[in-house]
Amino acid sequence: MMLQANQIFRAFARGESVNQIAGTCGLTYAQTWLLLRRAVAEMERKKPATLDNIRWQQYLVLMRIVDQAFAAFERSAEDSVNEATSDD
Repeated sequence: MMLQANQIFRAFARGESVNQIAGTCGLTYAQTWLLLRRAVAEMERKKPATLDNIRWQQYLVLMRIVDQAFAAFERSAEDSVNEATSDD
């Protein structure tokens, strides 16, 4: 069971969604989350620095996504302003 939990954790750390992992492993969504939580707890107990590094990597990915979303929003808002002013 722990081997499967570690595989689930690695897949999650690579950015796969819980639904994707569940489908790949032939588990339910709830079973996948349970195993993922177990793997995180085990990692926290045995290798907290590794878990911190993974969290930091995921944070940086999230910040990149947020930056791209804000940039897209700003372009969209700018396009809307340009359209509104050109209609006058």
